[in-house]
Amino acid sequence: MTELANTGTGEISLLNGLALQARTLAQSAAMNMLQLGRVLCEAKPLVPHGEWDKWIRENAYMKRRTAETYMQAYTTFGLSATIAELGTTKIIKLLPMNEEDRETLLSEHDVSAMSTRQLDEAIRKQKTKMIEEARAEVQGEIERER
Repeated sequence: MTELANTGTGEISLLNGLALQARTLAQSAAMNMLQLGRVLCEAKPLVPHGEWDKWIRENAYMKRRTAETYMQAYTTFGLSATIAELGTTKIIKLLPMNEEDRETLLSEHDVSAMSTRQLDEAIRKQKTKMIEEARAEVQGEIERER
């Protein structure tokens, strides 16, 4: 491999291979997050009352809030391979959105090609647009009542 790294085309080939591995592992991490959310959703009703935090720490090696996030990701997206392609960070950023707004965002943008900063900006713009539309609707109702 050292020989490949020292040649122009070999270095590119090695880097492309590593990039492919990185993308595959990132997608696997996101799918594992969704799978873990599924497991936690199944386990929670079976854990005795008052033992959930302890169970999570001992069996999933995480805090309750992280477990809740994973469970929410699973209940929101299921085991969607398309969503897993987005990666864990983007999945978590999409969770607070309501379903209609999330679907609009996903249909209007290639979220998989966006950076997380670009996704943050798209979410912010969509929220601003929704607020403006709601204000216009309220203003229209006020005008009709006058």
